[in-house]
Amino acid sequence: MPTEFEIITCADAQFYDILRVFERNIHSVMGRYPVVFDLGLTNDQKKQIKSPLVSIEVAQGYNLVNADGFIRTIHKPTAIGHVLNSGRPCLYLDADMLLTEPILARDFQGADLAVTPRHPNELARDNLQKNGEINAGFLYFSGSDCARAMLDRWHDLCATTDFSDQRAMSHLLKGWSLERIGVRQHRGGLSVVALDPRVFNDTGRRTGKVLHFKNLGRRSRKRREWLQWAWCIRLLPKLVRALVRARRSRLKAAPQSKVHT
Repeated sequence: MPTEFEIITCADAQFYDILRVFERNIHSVMGRYPVVFDLGLTNDQKKQIKSPLVSIEVAQGYNLVNADGFIRTIHKPTAIGHVLNSGRPCLYLDADMLLTEPILARDFQGADLAVTPRHPNELARDNLQKNGEINAGFLYFSGSDCARAMLDRWHDLCATTDFSDQRAMSHLLKGWSLERIGVRQHRGGLSVVALDPRVFNDTGRRTGKVLHFKNLGRRSRKRREWLQWAWCIRLLPKLVRALVRARRSRLKAAPQSKVHT
């Protein structure tokens, strides 16, 4: 299935098992493998990966916990910039995500940047204050000059503060009306669209085109659920798509306070 954007993720040796499932899922649903940015896979692991691998240099401490208790994950701007430099728009997905159906270029509504505010089940006030108002597991950059300028600002903020990547991005988007789901907004030449997290970053794992299994590596119960979803998507794709779409059709536009506060 041809796409107009590159799908990428990042992984180190500890995320290898999750990465293998992720790449199979992307290939099954999108018809192509993602590009994987290598943050420390072993040589034996690299031999098993079918996706294109790219090694990048990232700042020390990219995977350390910051003062607020959140993993910084500040390698993402570097990986995204690598793709934009090749002339391709970029969709970054965390490796603990699974697609239930294809993501299409029109889903981004022609915006320079597409983000997802936090899912309603994530809206703990402390998280919003300490780790940002968006979930940066799903990020789209068009590659336009304005998108690249935003990426540079994000990279610099990640490099010069103790912020996590998503707190840094939330800081840069302060003042944008992220509760206006699906509405492309313009400011200073930059266009941004906030996509419905229940569809594109579904940490509830019921209604999404993109299911997100946060903290997958640390929760065995969630791991079983993840494996069950991966198996069903692979072997029963039409049934899964019908189930998720049926649940999604019953969603009503969430009150603004339920999607983003």
